[in-house]
Amino acid sequence: MPAIGLVVSFFFIPRLTAQEAPVALAPPFAQRGAPLDEPPLICGTVDGATAAAMRFRPRRVLQDNTPLWFDQEPVLLTADYQGVITLRNVLVTGDVESVQFKPSGGDAIETWARVGISQIGNRSASVFSPSWSQNQLASAFKAQEVGFDTPYLYWGEVLPPGVAEGSGYGVYLRVLQNSIPQVSVVQVADDVQYSSAIVNIRADDFGYTQVLDDENTYGFEKVTRRFYQLFPDSYDSIGITDASTRLTTPTYAAFHWPVKNDIKGIGQPLFDMSASYGSAGRLSGIEYFAGATMTSSRSVAHETAHRWAAFIDWGKLLGITPAGHQPTAHDPLMTGGETRMGAVLDGTRRVANAAGGWTIERTPAPILFHPYTLYAMGLLAPEAVPEIAVFEDQGQFSPASVATPAIGTTVKGDAKTATAFNVIGMIGPRQGPVPTTWDQAVIVVSSGRLLSRREMDYWTFHAQRIADPNRTGVITWNGHGSFDAATSGRIDLTHEIRPRDGEPIREPLPVDGPRFAPSDFREIAPDAAVPSVYGPGERFRMTGRVTATDHNDFSNVLVGLYRNLGGDGEFIRGDSRVDSKGMFDVATRSFTADDRGQWILEIYLFWPNSGSQYARFFLGPITVR
Repeated sequence: MPAIGLVVSFFFIPRLTAQEAPVALAPPFAQRGAPLDEPPLICGTVDGATAAAMRFRPRRVLQDNTPLWFDQEPVLLTADYQGVITLRNVLVTGDVESVQFKPSGGDAIETWARVGISQIGNRSASVFSPSWSQNQLASAFKAQEVGFDTPYLYWGEVLPPGVAEGSGYGVYLRVLQNSIPQVSVVQVADDVQYSSAIVNIRADDFGYTQVLDDENTYGFEKVTRRFYQLFPDSYDSIGITDASTRLTTPTYAAFHWPVKNDIKGIGQPLFDMSASYGSAGRLSGIEYFAGATMTSSRSVAHETAHRWAAFIDWGKLLGITPAGHQPTAHDPLMTGGETRMGAVLDGTRRVANAAGGWTIERTPAPILFHPYTLYAMGLLAPEAVPEIAVFEDQGQFSPASVATPAIGTTVKGDAKTATAFNVIGMIGPRQGPVPTTWDQAVIVVSSGRLLSRREMDYWTFHAQRIADPNRTGVITWNGHGSFDAATSGRIDLTHEIRPRDGEPIREPLPVDGPRFAPSDFREIAPDAAVPSVYGPGERFRMTGRVTATDHNDFSNVLVGLYRNLGGDGEFIRGDSRVDSKGMFDVATRSFTADDRGQWILEIYLFWPNSGSQYARFFLGPITVR
């Protein structure tokens, strides 16, 4: 398993055995290892970002041998794609003849040879353009879940000269579910188009400033000023991502860039730089998302919450030494509930009191913001914030990044307690606006062209899904829900695009209960679209045919629904014989109220005397409501 900053946590895939009759057979849960999770959230927001936004910082030049971005070909992968996969125009700063690449799921390291040199201002960048066959794509699909909450595949890590395996730059490929509907698009200028939930702006030099003079500045001002020429100043924040895929670094995959703060008592000074970005005072921040992180509710909720959190100086208040990821801008190892802003613990873990001691437990879904984040938002009065214990040994789990220790792990060492009134004594009471709605505009920046219609479909669907328009929470497999869900519905995040001239496009998409198209599957072809949402009393059923070609005598299809909520994996299984024409009819047992939650669908194929097998394909989520 690669250990780089934003690499997906691969899970051990069990072998399951076919049955001659539909008799229950317990799968080897112990072999599964760690729960299936999203990639680690590596947030680049730092406490010093406020000063950086106000220009109180030294200028820094990006070093040579730094991978930058690439263009994916095809621009969106689908499960039924059968061609070559190419990374066009992989740029690495400086004169670099070759770089190494560690593919996902493989031991062999590839070497890419340079195919050209490009100029970005006065800087040279080496150009690479590697390609792969279907074999690599099939391996990636067999090792990772894809679906509506994970519309991407981890492809591997780029290792420029001097960078060791495990410390490289993560490559993610965007994956489109064919069932995502086409959306309406309006082009309002040669360089701007929009849909119901996103704006696409062509800016050919976006990101160049990162290369030329500063490793944190991307040229946001140019993009936002162009946005405000055509769209009203009615947004609280702006989320920006690239059509070209920026390589995710061990330092960050997303970050919040502060623009304005008019709230006292949250650990930040008062300032207003909104005019620099074309706003007359409404804009409070910019959230930047690399790769496909804009499609993740986990990432969007985290970065959006940095408008208020987490800037309490616990080291100063309690005399502890912070540790973990960007600890001056994230929550410490503490009690009081889970946090989606953690420097030490991932949101799927929280500290609980057990038998008079402290232990790690699995956070129930949906994962919420910590009471101190809700206090900073103005949603909790200070007397409603519980007393917390902050542990002196902040580095006991993972000193460099957020961790997911095993359920039941003991939290060691002494702790110091604090209340909201201790915090108020240090930084003063919270004073400022309390939102009930948070309007966030999503901008996808493209270079050399506007997005294709299918790319607009992809980004629009996921922007609508993340906004949780029907307030269902849109919970992921591991418990991360929408920003709305993390506030228990107290703030409604919206992604509605409103042009200056003309009416907004109001086009609700089936983001809560989408179906999977038959072409969203590999190795099998269902006869019809497959629902992703079920209720108690219903069961998962699918008819279709086997399309895998590695054998001509497939005899059994097995579908499994898997989840892991507390260390003991659960598996709901269905088996079917395959007839002489390759057809099958498979169903699970009926769902019960205890099955409510999110599951991953796994597909297994068997033939006579095949023995145990690995899953052929993972798709999710399957939701039981």
